[in-house]
Amino acid sequence: MTFHFADDVIAALGNPTKGIHSAKSLRHNSKLSQHSTGLKRMMRSSGRFVLDDDFTAFALEASMRASASDLLSQYELFRLPHEFVWIEWNEIARQQAMLKVGNDIDLQVQQPNWDTIANHVGYLLHNDESITPHKQESIIANPFIGFDEEYKNTTTASPLSIQFAVLSETSGFTLEDHRKFREDYTGTKATDHEAKKARTDEILATIDGLGEWWIKKEGEHDKPSLEKLLNHIRLIQGAGVVFYPQYHKTWTEDGMRNLSKAGMDMTRGDSRFLITVMALLNYDWVIKTPHEPARKQRYKYGKFNKGHSHIEVALDLPKWQGVTITPKGFGEMNESSRRQHSVRGHWRRYKTGERVWINSHLRGDPKLGTITKDFRLQHRSDR
Repeated sequence: MTFHFADDVIAALGNPTKGIHSAKSLRHNSKLSQHSTGLKRMMRSSGRFVLDDDFTAFALEASMRASASDLLSQYELFRLPHEFVWIEWNEIARQQAMLKVGNDIDLQVQQPNWDTIANHVGYLLHNDESITPHKQESIIANPFIGFDEEYKNTTTASPLSIQFAVLSETSGFTLEDHRKFREDYTGTKATDHEAKKARTDEILATIDGLGEWWIKKEGEHDKPSLEKLLNHIRLIQGAGVVFYPQYHKTWTEDGMRNLSKAGMDMTRGDSRFLITVMALLNYDWVIKTPHEPARKQRYKYGKFNKGHSHIEVALDLPKWQGVTITPKGFGEMNESSRRQHSVRGHWRRYKTGERVWINSHLRGDPKLGTITKDFRLQHRSDR
């Protein structure tokens, strides 16, 4: 069994006052317990994607070199292949790649303080289920950070999450959306001036999240694409804010400012990186899944014997061609004789050229057992 950062996060959510660094001074209460239990349930049922260091470097370079129109094209593919999706990577490997690419493109990237860089970063993504007043389809990405040294055996949850409005002809955060966001946050009716200021403030936060250097470069070449991107991404009060003591006290302007700054520091550059990762993950390539021995024995000692298994699937991305390999014996069985397994959400392209997103779903009979999977995303430069 291979353990990943996701397992550390699940353990931390099981006892947040010990496992979540910012929650150490909190006492157990029903609200905190319910919140932790809900997040833990989502984590345990998520499709887990672990980026290897080569893939992390490849996606990071692609996100840094992408133009605004390139990133917008990638954004069109942003959907969740499972109801809940967990993506994690080695942050040190990403920072090393950032330095290398920065030198290659003559970008002055500041040398990071390696002693304070997190070893692991993970995002729990799910569809927006009326978490915000935004009524159109959107995806919420909740960040978690893990250190091996300074905060060993604890996880840090960001107080801010990233909201991605799914790209369509009528999508994007409108001025009325920003008015509702502010009213929902303050509990008071917003004037036109306040709504416009809220929109400006949120766009500035998004610019910081995408990277001011990248915004400055692309703003000179493709302003329409850039404005469209900025209108589809925003930072919001996230699931992790409940683990901060300020959340359980009377809100003050300084407290809100400090939480916002901490959240922006934790998510800087991640929105652009996540767009590229999701585009690579959802691109129209075919994947390999490992062979799995067929279970011929159905009964043992006169009783039905369920077959449960957990497999790690390596997705070798990106590549131009691939083959599909199903677990051994799986293809010969009809749907009613297969163990229950999840089918990833995926794009289906019709002969007309139309591309349609097929949501994730379950297949097979749970009485026969279940198959669960972790996904490891890897990139090989020789392919």
